[in-house]
Amino acid sequence: MCTRLLTGVLQTFLRIIHDEFLSEGIDTSQFDTLSVDKLASNGEFEYSINTPYRVLANAAFIFGNFGFINVDYEMADYSIMRL
Repeated sequence: MCTRLLTGVLQTFLRIIHDEFLSEGIDTSQFDTLSVDKLASNGEFEYSINTPYRVLANAAFIFGNFGFINVDYEMADYSIMRL
């Protein structure tokens, strides 16, 4: 008697978008008679990351009380990854 088990997983790609805002400056009005209000560089940055998709497959064959054979397969498509 042989029992067969088959499973599979499809993990789709994920797109992550991150926005970052940078602002810095200095105000010396509390410490000096000559007030300086200086703004340094300001910036806005946007990052977009694409993760790969994956396919997983598993097959198991159980042979009664004698033993088993297990086969796993995994594939990931790294060509769609972007930063």
